[in-house]
Amino acid sequence: MFQSKLYIMALFGLTLGLGADSLYAKKTQRSHIPKLKVGVCLPLSGGLRSYGEAFKRGVEFSHERLKTQDKKLYQAIDYRFIDCSHSNIKNIKNKVADLHLVVGGLTRATQKSIVDLTANHKFAYLSPLLSTKNIASLDKSRTIDLSNSNPEPLNILSAKALTSQNPYVFYSTGHKPQACKQISCSVLGNFSDLSSQKRIEDILDQLETVGPSREVYAFLSKPDFRLFFKFLNNKSFSLPVSVPTFYASLLSTNINLQIDYYASFSNLDPKGSIFAHDFFKKYRKQPNTINLLGFEIASFIAEVTRATSTQQAKSIVHAASLTPFFEGPQGKITKTTDNDWQRSFSRLRWQKGHTQFLENFLYSPHQ
Repeated sequence: MFQSKLYIMALFGLTLGLGADSLYAKKTQRSHIPKLKVGVCLPLSGGLRSYGEAFKRGVEFSHERLKTQDKKLYQAIDYRFIDCSHSNIKNIKNKVADLHLVVGGLTRATQKSIVDLTANHKFAYLSPLLSTKNIASLDKSRTIDLSNSNPEPLNILSAKALTSQNPYVFYSTGHKPQACKQISCSVLGNFSDLSSQKRIEDILDQLETVGPSREVYAFLSKPDFRLFFKFLNNKSFSLPVSVPTFYASLLSTNINLQIDYYASFSNLDPKGSIFAHDFFKKYRKQPNTINLLGFEIASFIAEVTRATSTQQAKSIVHAASLTPFFEGPQGKITKTTDNDWQRSFSRLRWQKGHTQFLENFLYSPHQ
């Protein structure tokens, strides 16, 4: 019986970026909150419509909650939802002319189109899913990178691996995990060079020799994760593993596995249960990843808007730099002294179709 502790991590994460318009704010301190016109550019028709609608719902949910918390701030933000599906993207140019901030780009192609079509505009730009670092035509002085506010579970696992003594690893990420550059790791193999079932069998044979006191970390992409566990399903291993919740649905409930995973939100976590209850009460469904992303970005925009009137911000970029926190589904997402964003994560356990909450902890990318 295979008893060693195996941690499986796959690539899944979200990257955010925010732009700012230096023309938006006056240099003098305000006695009122200036109106912020925000265009949310989403696929509201076509094949990606469900993603656009989910993001829109998250923004609206955040903004409606703001109405009960700070009506003056709620009235200061004017959201306009724009259909930026593939067939409509060329029509956005005149729709964003008077905006201070544009949020959009659920695909790389859409992101680039928004930037290219509006090159002469002065609005701030926020990309909800993709980094803006590789867009040469984007004015970097109008951008603020929020990618650290939503760290990848892969990075969390790397940080956790640092607590292990010489762990075993195998991976399919194309390069040795970051954790193994900081501590000594025994590499069992690179799963990305997988060419046959024989390769999987070789890795499993090595795993069977690992004693119960040693930890094994496996960093797998989604296709390799599916392939590995499809093969493992025919084995009689008793195997504790760790994966993101996104991948648990790929596994059959009759696999003899104990799966521990990390999530930035869980309705089983006491810190996330209130948010989940309120969202379900309104929409009759649990929030998904895109709902949460829309909620967080709208929460950040609210705090940036607040900063323009309370801290003598000279621009949206400046206001964003003055923003110390914004609301997440499991509490505040707080800026650290290293300009990282620290947020709450949940560790949960899945076994034969049932999930239980284990613990809540705070994490920032460079802690």
